[in-house]
Amino acid sequence: MPKYFGAVYPDVTDLETGEVTSYTDYYFALNAIIVSLMGFCSAFGGGLISDKFEKKGILMTKAYVCLFAGIAGIPTAAICLLVNNNFWISITFLGLEYLVAECWFAPAIAIVLNTISPENKGFAISAFIYLSTISGTLGTWLCGFLTNKYIIFETDPDTDKKTATNPDDYGKILCLLIVISYGGSLPFFWMAGKEYTAHKKKEKLKEE
Repeated sequence: MPKYFGAVYPDVTDLETGEVTSYTDYYFALNAIIVSLMGFCSAFGGGLISDKFEKKGILMTKAYVCLFAGIAGIPTAAICLLVNNNFWISITFLGLEYLVAECWFAPAIAIVLNTISPENKGFAISAFIYLSTISGTLGTWLCGFLTNKYIIFETDPDTDKKTATNPDDYGKILCLLIVISYGGSLPFFWMAGKEYTAHKKKEKLKEE
């Protein structure tokens, strides 16, 4: 995202007054707030909702939260990336994406911990985190590959900053990768929820 915002929203100088509007500074300041505040609210809210409604007997709650994150993350990311002629719209929807799409992690970890046998929990969590890291790394590599192949950058000789000459295509590439990521996770969240529900029902029968 930093490269995207830097390339699509370069600093602008008013020709009459010489005043510089530094969208770069705006982005880094606001992004720090978004990642910390919105990320915290999303993660905390996801865990809170999962626990609250599961106690009421809705065993699919954790899966529903994960599904909500995947579904809600798509339109918010799309608006952030495809509406690339207004910095404030893009940064607002980046914040909304963090708020709605980061709530999946805690419920997903809880599903893994509650369905794996005690002797395999360490391995399962390690594998989960490893695969998440690998997928993120591959996604970053693919994004870089497509960007270098299809996006044309111009370099400002004074500031040495690069600006995308075709920001629409840049946004479309990132949006496509996010849609694949979020959309591709949905069936797996659903299947995990079904497995988790069946597991909890079996546990309840054993207790009775």
